[in-house]
Amino acid sequence: LSHILAYSGRDHQRLRDILAPALTPRRANQHRPLMREVISDLLDEWAPKGAFDFEEFASHFPITVMCKLIGAPPEMIPSLRASLETLGLSVSMDPSLTTALDEAVRVVDDAAQALIDEREAVWKPGDENDLLDLLIEAKASGGMTRRELADLLIFLLVAGYDTSKNILTLIMYEMVDRPEDYARCAEDLEFCSKVLDETMRIHGATTTNRLLTEDVTYRDVHMPAGTMLWFPWSVIGRDPAAAENPDSFDPGRDRTNPHVGFALGPHMCLGQFIARVQLAEGLHQIARRITRPRSSGPQGWRPFPGVW
Repeated sequence: LSHILAYSGRDHQRLRDILAPALTPRRANQHRPLMREVISDLLDEWAPKGAFDFEEFASHFPITVMCKLIGAPPEMIPSLRASLETLGLSVSMDPSLTTALDEAVRVVDDAAQALIDEREAVWKPGDENDLLDLLIEAKASGGMTRRELADLLIFLLVAGYDTSKNILTLIMYEMVDRPEDYARCAEDLEFCSKVLDETMRIHGATTTNRLLTEDVTYRDVHMPAGTMLWFPWSVIGRDPAAAENPDSFDPGRDRTNPHVGFALGPHMCLGQFIARVQLAEGLHQIARRITRPRSSGPQGWRPFPGVW
């Protein structure tokens, strides 16, 4: 399998150009009713429990939304979700996970291949019912290979799952100690977006890596070409050069320097508009349905580096 983040140059741009039209702000806004429906159904199931693991609850939101966007049947969700949970540990540098990671990749690849087979059996030029139709059309026109199509589906599932449910969980981690902000989230959807941005600034859910293609010397440290650099966004957002009073959680702050939680440059997150809309809508509905939340702890953190 070949992750789109591993591509560079023309092939990378070609694949981004295929995905980009389906992930615009306009498209993201069109999916708001679907996102509200999904989170509402989940709240109908989970809110009456009274107490639950919020991360587990949150994990069902992005995978269900993405499956609906690509036309995956609901019965696929449990195995996909379990495999994506495993893949979220893939950059924790733990060699004991290798067998589990291999199996998780097999599961999501089999799912992607099955989705393509089922859709191509009925697809005809001009169909545009969902995101998978757009990708099938790109393949049919010669824009990408079957393998690239499957890899893009896997990329959408992986990228749209782990970071989104982790950020939503980190939002709740902050909100349980800020009841006034949380109550405002139930009334003000725009404020939910500000809470999202502030959470991504002060926490970050990922550690992005970049491969040096030439020698670089920075602050007297020489890094030769071929070096893999890791950039922990959760550290960057707390740098005094990035924000005033950087350790203070303040959704209303003046964002002179926007957070880099969606990365920058050629590999900037393609799905950021979907993520922004989804998380803001999710937080808004959660705050309306689950009032005065409390945490009984303990909080669990994934190993660093990685997605946590």
